[in-house]
Amino acid sequence: MMHFGRPTGRAALAPAAIAIVLCFAATAPAAREANMTVLILNDSFPARPADPDPQYLAQLVGRAGRRAELVSTDDLIRRGDWNPAQTPVLVIPYGAMFPGVLKDPLLRYVKAGGDLVIIGGYAFSDILERKEGRWQVDPSLGPKLRINTRWGKPFDVLIVDRENQLGMFDAGFQLEQVRRVTANPAALLAGGAAYARDVAAEGFAATGVLGDNVVYPEVHARHLPLLMAYDRFGRYRGPAGALILNHDGPFRNSRWAVFGVDNANLFPSGDEAAAGLFIGVLDALERPYLHTLGTQYKLYQPGETVELAVRVAPGNEGSRFEKAPIRVEFAVEGHGGPVNATIGEDGVAAARVPAPASDEVGVRRVTATLFEGERAIDRLTAGLAVTPRLLTANGDAPPAGASAAPRLTYRNNYFELDGVPTP
Repeated sequence: MMHFGRPTGRAALAPAAIAIVLCFAATAPAAREANMTVLILNDSFPARPADPDPQYLAQLVGRAGRRAELVSTDDLIRRGDWNPAQTPVLVIPYGAMFPGVLKDPLLRYVKAGGDLVIIGGYAFSDILERKEGRWQVDPSLGPKLRINTRWGKPFDVLIVDRENQLGMFDAGFQLEQVRRVTANPAALLAGGAAYARDVAAEGFAATGVLGDNVVYPEVHARHLPLLMAYDRFGRYRGPAGALILNHDGPFRNSRWAVFGVDNANLFPSGDEAAAGLFIGVLDALERPYLHTLGTQYKLYQPGETVELAVRVAPGNEGSRFEKAPIRVEFAVEGHGGPVNATIGEDGVAAARVPAPASDEVGVRRVTATLFEGERAIDRLTAGLAVTPRLLTANGDAPPAGASAAPRLTYRNNYFELDGVPTP
């Protein structure tokens, strides 16, 4: 059985690669109608500095070749269930603020595969209630309704209802000492690569709950940073925006773009770089993506066969990606020859390559890149370790001069590695 390693989102290297044309029958999101509409919440909520203009966002949706509809809370209530086949994306440009009355239809929407774009802070933390005709934040409703995973039952860990609480952001991971926010080139968005702003951003890092528990979790989502926050020395402070891609679990096929800065508008009207980023995010919500890249084992000796595999989540039906030709390329650092690859009907792209030669021992990077035509639209990296061959195929001692395994001993209450006490 193939065991998949946890994916990462780093940039790729450029060794020889294996090209694979994907033809699979993976479980796809519900079919979406040709005349789809992006819903944008537009209501008289209390104004906050991070809120973008909903009408401007609607213009950007039009520039992206999609229809936009500005809707109030009452409009959404009258709709009942929001059908992702007709309205695949809901944009919430109010950060932490959200009407408590919309909790149940929101949950039904994301469980049916609806996508979210949330801009302006820790989503679903400040729950609104209408009093005397005005929307007001009720501090008691957040812990009571528990739409996000900020609240739960304190135990060794915070116990939350993972079937009904949306796992985005972390109250303990705040953006601090930030002076610059830039686009993440590894996200491979169709637009917004030039996004860069000098801003003392505050708020919460755009993180998410990716598994079902904290001890050996079953990973059901992938986290892909979109915006990177840095301090004045250029040190990374966390993601200011990210995609949370639910490929399994209770919110399967629902994709969330979240932006946690709550003191500055990351999408000001008229900013072309920000406009490109927003349009790129809409594109990313529809495109196919990779997840669960790994190798059969984590440790290999030179010449052993490495089995590579990555899962591919298909693009949304009804989008331009539905029939687009896509392919995957694998790359293994230190591997220099072509190999054959096979693809299962379950959407797994797989390949077999020999482990790097003995002079390439150490940790080697493994990369999978997803292409639409000739354009790379997604990339994942993992790793494997190559150790010197310690025994020949007949079990004999290695040749003279071959590296020996490290020697671990215990002496004077310390473990020693090759005679050196460990810290």
